[in-house]
Amino acid sequence: MTKRFILNQLINNEISTEIALKKLLLLAIDLDNVFLKTWAKKELEGYDKNDEVPAYRKIQSLNFIYSGFNGIYQITNNPLPLSFFNLSTSEEIKEIEIKDSIKIIQEKSQIFDKQLYIDRTYLAGEVYKNTSREFLGIRCFKISQIFQSSQYTEIINKINLKMLEFFLELEKKFGNLDNLNIISKKSNEIQKFENQTQIMIKKITMVNIGDYNKFDKPILCNERQDVIKLNNNKIKNLVFKNQIKIKEIKSKYNFWTLIFFPLIVIIIGELIIRLI
Repeated sequence: MTKRFILNQLINNEISTEIALKKLLLLAIDLDNVFLKTWAKKELEGYDKNDEVPAYRKIQSLNFIYSGFNGIYQITNNPLPLSFFNLSTSEEIKEIEIKDSIKIIQEKSQIFDKQLYIDRTYLAGEVYKNTSREFLGIRCFKISQIFQSSQYTEIINKINLKMLEFFLELEKKFGNLDNLNIISKKSNEIQKFENQTQIMIKKITMVNIGDYNKFDKPILCNERQDVIKLNNNKIKNLVFKNQIKIKEIKSKYNFWTLIFFPLIVIIIGELIIRLI
């Protein structure tokens, strides 16, 4: 799967942005490209609270609605003019930094039956203060800043465009590089090493011999037959020695039996005669 193939997939929307980012992250790790690795990881996992987000992750909305009371009238989801906020507040909240992960952004881009909003109810006091001079005052129970799912789709499109630029730059620098070639090569080398290691582990054993002695160093499998032969020979030697000892004991036993047995018979006979 070449980078050119990934480019075609991105252009034709045949691959999700999340998967494409994961592939780019793996490639960046293999190439040890810190900038590219950091960017792909942030897009996948989301940006931290104190991170500066890219410009394409900043969206604007001047669409506010509120529910509450306008004077004596109860209102539900009615438009709330931006002029009801302080000027500094309106400048601060009209642009939003989207720090969500790409997965959440993709999910929000697919929401068509519900409104996407940010809760701004904490500004209810400011709205009431700014409207109580000329009106009876707008008392808000809920304030929402509305966004469109198309705005999240636009973020995805810009991320895809950014990835296309990165892949093209890598292609110029490294040629028609298979974006998984480096990974596959490394994986094959790792697998080969693991296989060799497993073979060596199987070959290397600790061999105990008959009298609880143990080799201080590992013995390879091709040496094991010699060890077994050594083991068998040692056992045979021990058995042979034991058999010799048994014969010696038996011969000694027979010698003393021949000497003392007649004496014992004579003594017992004399005792019997005296008793009679």
